[in-house]
Amino acid sequence: MSTAIQENAYNYKVVRQFAIMTVVWGIV
Repeated sequence: MSTAIQENAYNYKVVRQFAIMTVVWGIV
């Protein structure tokens, strides 16, 4: 259970980072 939560948090972090980069490139 703990590992699943950790993996979920990691995936969310990656998705959020990708979304931020997309917004930044969209502005540029």
